[in-house]
Amino acid sequence: MIMRDAVVECSGNLDHLGLFNVHPRLSTRAYNISASIGNAAITAGIRSRDLRVSSRVPKPLDHRGGASTMLSPEIDWTATINAYLRRIPQSIPISGSKEKAWIMGFKTSTPEVTGLGSLWAYKPPYTFCVANRTLIEVEAFADDPLRINAEWNSCTGGTGKLGTTISAARLRLYFVVDPTPEEPHRIQLYNVSPERIDDAQLYVTGANPGLTEFLEGLGVFFMPHLQLFWSRFIRVDAVAILRDDLKI
Repeated sequence: MIMRDAVVECSGNLDHLGLFNVHPRLSTRAYNISASIGNAAITAGIRSRDLRVSSRVPKPLDHRGGASTMLSPEIDWTATINAYLRRIPQSIPISGSKEKAWIMGFKTSTPEVTGLGSLWAYKPPYTFCVANRTLIEVEAFADDPLRINAEWNSCTGGTGKLGTTISAARLRLYFVVDPTPEEPHRIQLYNVSPERIDDAQLYVTGANPGLTEFLEGLGVFFMPHLQLFWSRFIRVDAVAILRDDLKI
C-alpha cells in the first residue's frame, strides 16, 4: 500500500518508545521501522515523501497456545446429538426404587419417568474445550410434560397412578466426546442443567374426588419443594439413568 504526499519527520532515537525499532539505511533520510501491534507485525520503509507499508499477520494459534498452526474446521455435531436424543425411551424405570407395600394394603409399583424421550435440540450445538477434552453444549426442550409416577393398588381393588409432573422443561445438556475406533464421533452425556421448570404439581388418578383434591392442594402448597425435587432429579438422577443404567 503506497500513501503519497505523506510528510514524516524523524528526529532523535525512537527506541525509547518501546514499540519501534529504527535502523538507519544508506542515509539519514531513509529508515526501516518495524512495529508489533497486537498480533500484527508491521514493517514501514519511510522516505521523504513516499511511505510504503507492508503488514504480515501471523497464522492463528491453536487452542493450546502452541506453535502457529491453522485450526482445523469444527465438526458439525447436530446429527450426532439428534441421534442420541432419539435413543432415549419415552418411559424409563427408576432402578433405585422398587415396589413397596404401605399401610392398609396399599401398594405402589416401581416408579418410572416419562417425557425425556420427547427432548429436541432447538439451537445448534456449541463446542468448546476443557482440559484437552471436547465438550458439546446443547439447549433442549421437552415436547411432552415430564412425569415421575408409580401405579398404586389397594386391597379393595382400587388402582391408579400417583406422581408429580412439570408442564414444560428447558434443559442444557453437556456431552463429552468419547471416540472409539469403531465410533469416531461417539459422545457421552456429561451433565444436565435445568434452565426452566414450569408448574410442578402432584397428581393422582383412580382415587376418590376428596383425596384427589387434597393431593392437588398439597402440591400447590409444596410447589417450591417440588421445584427443588425436579431440579435435583434432572441434575443427578436423570444423568445417572441415561448414562449408567441405559448406557446411551
